[in-house]
Amino acid sequence: YISDPPPINLSMSNDTMLTCQDSTLLQAHASGGYGNLTLDWNTGIPDGDTLAWLHPPQTTTYILSVSDECGVINPVDSMTVNIFVPDTFMMQTQPDTSVNCPESPVALYANVSGGTLPYTYVWSEGLGYTDSLNVAPVTTHEYDVAVTDRCGNMLNGLTVVTVAYDSMRVNVVPDTLICYGDTITMRALVRGGYATLLYDWNAGATTDTLVVHPQSSSTYWVNVTDQCDITVSNFAPVYIERPIADFSILSSPLESNFPVSFMDGSEGAITTWSWDFGSAGLTSTEVNPVVTYPDPGLFPVRLAIMDTLGCVDTLIKTINVAPEFNLYMPTAFSPDGDGINEVFGVVGTSIEKFHLQIFDRWGHQVFETEDPT
Repeated sequence: YISDPPPINLSMSNDTMLTCQDSTLLQAHASGGYGNLTLDWNTGIPDGDTLAWLHPPQTTTYILSVSDECGVINPVDSMTVNIFVPDTFMMQTQPDTSVNCPESPVALYANVSGGTLPYTYVWSEGLGYTDSLNVAPVTTHEYDVAVTDRCGNMLNGLTVVTVAYDSMRVNVVPDTLICYGDTITMRALVRGGYATLLYDWNAGATTDTLVVHPQSSSTYWVNVTDQCDITVSNFAPVYIERPIADFSILSSPLESNFPVSFMDGSEGAITTWSWDFGSAGLTSTEVNPVVTYPDPGLFPVRLAIMDTLGCVDTLIKTINVAPEFNLYMPTAFSPDGDGINEVFGVVGTSIEKFHLQIFDRWGHQVFETEDPT
């Protein structure tokens, strides 16, 4: 009798695909047969082993042949380890971009190909974790994105967003001192900014200049807005210098051919006095002049002053100069017939009203008249 040998049972791990340089466990199980079993591997694995960690450099098929002591049955099984070879891992990012205004929106992207899916995105400064990013930088800024595939391969991309904006500065000129009554043009001098500028003065103008005629010291503001909708402001004060002319007349009464004294009472840092006394040839540059009117009448006295800034003021006062008045009355007369001092009389000029009373030594009135002759 020849007994049939028992069958040899052989099983192995299923075929598999490796990515990212992973490894896989190969397991083989053999049983049955007659006597001791012999395991024969075609490559890489020591004969007789039933377990092995596989990490082949390329796709490899592992073949196992099993035989028993009779050598009659020789089953064969295999396991193929496929190695996934991805396309080249590449990334294209948004090219460097320039914008004219701060906070202008810019869309950034990272286009990735190759490598092993899925991809992980990390933008610098924790700005995002997707393949695109919307930014609006205030100033020139660099944005870095790191992309990692499933196998841990990493690519870095850098995009620079240049904010080509020169900060706007405005200066209001002049900051000055002017004379009362003068007109001055204020100007807004702007540097930087972008494109069209809009002006808004507190006094209502909408151009880069403002013509003002202040009655007192004032401050003028301007707001300037550019096409980026950025507004800057500045101001300038205008101070008013105002001398005040004034004078008084010290003499009383005012008569022709008698000195008339004038005293300056002007206010301010006066440097120049110009007097015109209303009569031909009567002028002066003194501070407190004294003049004599040759004739009586009404005279407009004009004082013009100038201060250290060149500001002027004028005042006119009209004075009434009376005719020269004098009176002569003798203390004695001699009515003795010799023709000298025979008559008592009064001599005078510019007499408007006359009243004469004569008394004797005892206080009795002996004569009275209102006629100077």
